[in-house]
Amino acid sequence: MPRHLTPDTIDTIVSLVEKWEGKLSWPLLVNAVSRTIGTKYSRQTLSSKVNIQTAFNERKQQLKTGSKTPKYYTTREVDLALQQLERLKNKNKTLKREKDVLLGQIATWSYNAAIKGLSERELNAPVPNANRK
Repeated sequence: MPRHLTPDTIDTIVSLVEKWEGKLSWPLLVNAVSRTIGTKYSRQTLSSKVNIQTAFNERKQQLKTGSKTPKYYTTREVDLALQQLERLKNKNKTLKREKDVLLGQIATWSYNAAIKGLSERELNAPVPNANRK
């Protein structure tokens, strides 16, 4: 039975997707994740994580449209810096989309809390300690 996806594992998979070259599909990603991490996850498990799903969709779109800018001969350092810049731009887009999703979730929670009559003080109350022995 595969272990659960940890935040570090999710970051590794997102990084793998962001660096992907060539045809991208869920079966290919599942196989690449299996080779990289050593644990085989299903497509449903991978796509259930917002970070992975968003990175997959964005990279698939990027690969479909292709780069329209001409490739110039550069030094290795400049080429690596350009690749890193592109990855960071993609990561920034992903984080902005995730932020929008989370803001929508907060708005839903605020509305539901207001409907239930919960005050801000009740919402900000500290979580009680777990009494485990």
